[in-house]
Amino acid sequence: MKHIPITTIAAVVLVTGCSSLDIGEQVAESSTESDSGESQQPTAKAPDISIHKAAKEGNIEAVKKHIAAGTDVNVKDDSGWTPLHWAASKVHNKIAKLLIKEGADVNVVNKDRLAPLDYAENETFGVLIDHGAKSGEELKAEGK
Repeated sequence: MKHIPITTIAAVVLVTGCSSLDIGEQVAESSTESDSGESQQPTAKAPDISIHKAAKEGNIEAVKKHIAAGTDVNVKDDSGWTPLHWAASKVHNKIAKLLIKEGADVNVVNKDRLAPLDYAENETFGVLIDHGAKSGEELKAEGK
């Protein structure tokens, strides 16, 4: 094993600007970059409106911004509702389709053990069924 004088190591650290970061932290930081050097982390900023309120109000642009910012499409509010519960209950079909495309769980239940399908009407009901959605009662019968 070759020994490197401590002054050489100190000079390399000083020149490369390691400052307070240790080697492990540097590796962790660099692991979030792709081969092209671009960050894998979302770069968009989430809007001020919550994803739940955006889905409830039919604000598809805000939902898209949340998705671009990396907001979890399955995040639950205080009642256990996900954005898909809100979109389904307010018949916001485009938002429901977008959320499903982005990985929303069509069979998640809220605190009342009701699934988005339990609130859906019209086309949204069909969209959910087409993606394997079940009612809260069906999910309960399956032990979910």
